[in-house]
Amino acid sequence: MQEGGHRGRDVQRPGGTAVTRLALVGCTEAQIASITGHSLRDVRSILDAHYLHRDIELARTAINKLEMGYAKKTG
Repeated sequence: MQEGGHRGRDVQRPGGTAVTRLALVGCTEAQIASITGHSLRDVRSILDAHYLHRDIELARTAINKLEMGYAKKTG
């Protein structure tokens, strides 16, 4: 196992970048895992430990989804 508990993957290289970009455009963790070949556990670990803990674009996307959800319920 490599540092951080990831077997055979360097999570700070292009695979981690792909995971992050997919998350930023709204893909679910399951969708990301299906595309990249990472396990769900690895996807969560990559997002949590390295990338998305302070990403403003992810926060904007989440707020947008929340607002759209409320608009559907009330509109």
